[in-house]
This record gives sequence, structure tokens and C-alpha cells, in this order.
Amino acid sequence: MKDFFTKSDLKTRGWTESMIDKLLGQPEKFGQNSHKKSTSVYLFLSSRVLEVEGSQEFKEWQKKTAPRRIKQSKSMLALSDTKRKQILEYVKNMEIDVPKLHKRQCIREACEHYNYRQYEREKYDFEHADPKNSSEDFLKRIAMNYIRHCLTDYEAILREMYGKVGIDSAYAALKSQITEEIYKANPWLNEQWKQDEPLQVSA
Repeated sequence: MKDFFTKSDLKTRGWTESMIDKLLGQPEKFGQNSHKKSTSVYLFLSSRVLEVEGSQEFKEWQKKTAPRRIKQSKSMLALSDTKRKQILEYVKNMEIDVPKLHKRQCIREACEHYNYRQYEREKYDFEHADPKNSSEDFLKRIAMNYIRHCLTDYEAILREMYGKVGIDSAYAALKSQITEEIYKANPWLNEQWKQDEPLQVSA
């Protein structure tokens, strides 16, 4: 069990904001919000939380607030479902522009981008991407990633959708849709290469 509970943790355990204020009061410490650094996260000692949850006062509060919490939960579920459908519909109707690329140029650029990203992350002990010597599967994968992240609006769309209800489903749908469009624009990425026409290219 973790040492501290956040307010979000407590609410999933049946606490309300008023219950937290009344029964717990001030937290033991404050943490940094990883999503919004200008705000703090309240951290309540888990042993104290468990002790309060075992008290009669907590059980009475839970009983008193149960009807309201059930009603709020149903309303939130309905709202979440609506928002989830809206964001999936938004992704479905999105127009995605993918450039048609020359195989050799794309692979060369993808290798350069991949190697640069590893150095940028200070990862020096990695398999260098090489148009001549890297495997076909590896070259296809980094080419696909290069096109998706650098040559489409994929990153901008992700930033736009960040934090919205249904983001996980929307992310999967968006990635699938962009992948399909990349294959349509660049069918050489999805073809089986003949031995006399390997994917590896001359630099």
C-alpha cells in the first residue's frame, strides 16, 4: 500500500470534499502536480486515512451522503459517455493529410531523426539506424514513426485532446486512422519486399 493518498484517491474510496475537510483537515504534506506545476497535490497519510475510515463518524457520513453520491455518479457517467462519443466522432470525421514520400529519402530522414532523438535523450548506447545495415522491420517502424510524429498533425491533435474525457479511446482511434492514411499515401511501407528490391537503401 502507498504511504499517501491524494484527494482523487480518497474520492474513489467514497470520500466527498466536505468529508475530507471535516474528518481529515489539513494534509500531511503537499506534492507537485505533474500535469500543472503551478498547483499542488494534497497528500494525506494513508495510515491516518484508514484509521478514520474505520471510525463510526466516517460510516455515518458515508450513509448520509450515499444518495447524493449515487446521483452524482450516475450524472457523471452519463456526461462522460456523451463526451467520449463526441471525441471519438471528432476523430472519425477528421481530415488527415499525409505526404507521399520517396522511399529512399524517407528512410534516410527517418534514420537521421531516430539517431538524433536518441542523442537528444542522452541515450548513447543504442542501435543506430542505418539505411544500409538496419533490418527491414526496424526501418519500416522508424519510418512510420517519423511520418506520424513529424509529417502529420498527430502531435498537435494529441495536445488538443489532452485531458479530455475519452482520451484513451480517442488516442487509439487516432493512431489507427493515421496509420491507415500513411499506408494509403505510402504503400511501399506495407508491401512485402522482393529479394532484388530490398528496403535497405544506399545513403
